[in-house]
Amino acid sequence: MSVAERVRDKLSRYDDPEVPRIVEHLRARYDDALAAVIFYGSLLSAETRTPTSFYDFYLLTDQPWRFYRGPFQAALSYVLPPNVYYERIAAGPRFKTCAMSLAQLAVETSPAAHDLHHLGRFSKRFALVYARDAATRDAVVDAAIAAMR
Repeated sequence: MSVAERVRDKLSRYDDPEVPRIVEHLRARYDDALAAVIFYGSLLSAETRTPTSFYDFYLLTDQPWRFYRGPFQAALSYVLPPNVYYERIAAGPRFKTCAMSLAQLAVETSPAAHDLHHLGRFSKRFALVYARDAATRDAVVDAAIAAMR
């Protein structure tokens, strides 16, 4: 099994009944501007869950002009990614989303990264809970492998 196949397999593993509901909410909200949803953080593991934990997600896009909440936020995302938002589904879970473009993910998990934040985040355990297509899935797998190097 290749490294990419192993990483792809690991990224598909998570067990949380709320995550599909949140993903559907995000897909309805962002439509085809949403390329991928990455689940990470303390709720990804039963060992690290606490009563005050939030769900944590990275939302990846290749259409930032449609994705962000106004031109100022879109511009800010290029200077200081990611943009972070707090959300809650009515009568449902609360969660944080970090939004950035697929292009930014590729840069920030490479030797050209501006700092260590994303290298650290994407070298740790996370789950790819939605990918729009195989090319997007492969881009996330490549970013995870690059971050670990």
